[in-house]
Amino acid sequence: MRIAAASSDQERVSVYASQRSSNGAVTILAINKSGGVQRTQIRIDNFNGAASAQVYQYSPSNLNAIVRAADQPLTGAAFIATLPADSMTLFIIPADNSTPGDEMTNHLFLPAISR
Repeated sequence: MRIAAASSDQERVSVYASQRSSNGAVTILAINKSGGVQRTQIRIDNFNGAASAQVYQYSPSNLNAIVRAADQPLTGAAFIATLPADSMTLFIIPADNSTPGDEMTNHLFLPAISR
């Protein structure tokens, strides 16, 4: 299966997606490059996943840590995400056949960002 991601406004929000070969989970990275909050619809086609995604955020509200946020409920193949200004948000959607859990514990690596 091919996983694709696209943004309708690449200048403000970039979206990247991949599917893990080990457990079938889909990982989506949304980067809000604007100085304001952005709401965007994210669609996942051709994927049977869990009813919610795990969410991790790196934003100006805490520049010292990647924060585990509340799970994002999924409605069918899409959801509306609210992305804080100048942030990176990671959504992890377990496949129906995988065991949900804290998938990113001790496994999240992001480059240093300076302004």
